[in-house]
Amino acid sequence: MKASKTAIAVAISSAFLFGCDFDIGDENNETTPPPEVTPPPSEVYSIENIYWDMVSDTTALSLSGTQPYLFANDEEGTRALSIYTGDVANGYTFESSSYSAEEEGSVSFDGNQCTYTVADSVLDMLCTKGGVATTYSGTEIEDEDVIEALENATDGKPTTVEEVNAAIASAQDGDTIGLSASGTFDTGIIELNKEVTIDGAGLAKITGDTCIDIQVAGAGVQNLIFENEQITTCYENRNTDENPTGTTAAGNSDNESGVIVIGQFGKDEDKPVVLENLTFNAANITKDDIGPKKASWLFSRGYFTLNDSEFINLSGSFQNNAIRINCSSVNARYNSSITNNEFTIASGGSEVGGIKVGDSSSGKIKVGSNQDCNMRIEQNTFNGYKTLQSYDNGDDFQQTAIHAWLEAVVTDSGKENILK
Repeated sequence: MKASKTAIAVAISSAFLFGCDFDIGDENNETTPPPEVTPPPSEVYSIENIYWDMVSDTTALSLSGTQPYLFANDEEGTRALSIYTGDVANGYTFESSSYSAEEEGSVSFDGNQCTYTVADSVLDMLCTKGGVATTYSGTEIEDEDVIEALENATDGKPTTVEEVNAAIASAQDGDTIGLSASGTFDTGIIELNKEVTIDGAGLAKITGDTCIDIQVAGAGVQNLIFENEQITTCYENRNTDENPTGTTAAGNSDNESGVIVIGQFGKDEDKPVVLENLTFNAANITKDDIGPKKASWLFSRGYFTLNDSEFINLSGSFQNNAIRINCSSVNARYNSSITNNEFTIASGGSEVGGIKVGDSSSGKIKVGSNQDCNMRIEQNTFNGYKTLQSYDNGDDFQQTAIHAWLEAVVTDSGKENILK
């Protein structure tokens, strides 16, 4: 039989445990904030929200016994695959990752493309990865003691900002710190002061006013979702005479802040900060949440790469930028790259930039170091913007995808950015 609705709800919850200058423009006009976007419910397929006792043909050759799997799909359509080890007597632990399911009988995870059938509480699944086929078979777990033990499983990953900072403090350079998808990361600053990578596995979310202060070259953030309600915390906690331990990455104005801030480093080390597979969802942001001088989601003074990420629900009704680069530092001019990302804004008539390279006055990027910022911006898609690139984001060019001098941006032939 299938687990009860209560058990399923608990199981899903358990499964998620793991592992700019101030420009004179329209930003002072009163506008109505965009409506909150609620994703439609996701269809639940026969493989989902059931604990399966699984074995594969490769596992059967090397290990005895089976292994519990849970393809969990919650009411918001967030899908997490948890794979468990352990037993009832000693408790279970698990590793989780995201998976996709577009139709009954088909599922994809960790590079595997799978087809399956479910009948009489039995699951048969054939997966192909890199041309290699693996056969799985499983039976539905009905033992209530086993289900209870699985629901109480843990992955030992941080669930709060404080725990993340503690994990960083004890980590070694090169380590990866996974975040729990059921964690609450909604207040405070994650101080990324070692060459480690924070990994949300495509499920963990940064919310509230939390920001990530990146303080060293070679650090990384990947597979993380940002759904903040405020993006100026790193600026408000910047280094000052009154706050000598504050962040040095944020600038002296709230337009030099973000949910990720990167300090002045990278050139001497010849190591970028690596950002990849991130989602920045601005659905909860109004003009009052980004400060008077308009913080951005990502602010950098240093050397970084941003790949395969998306910025969604950006407002077109008040001044804001997805990314802001301060070009005054030689580290910022050291060939940072923004590649294969997607930016989407709602309609509106305000001064909006997807990527702002330099500081500006009255909507125009200033001359000087801003003209040789040497930003590599390639193969990005901009939805809803009116102009692909211009140093002028004033009335005639408002909603410029790349707000920059032409000579400040490098785009190789065949790797052009797309305006839709």
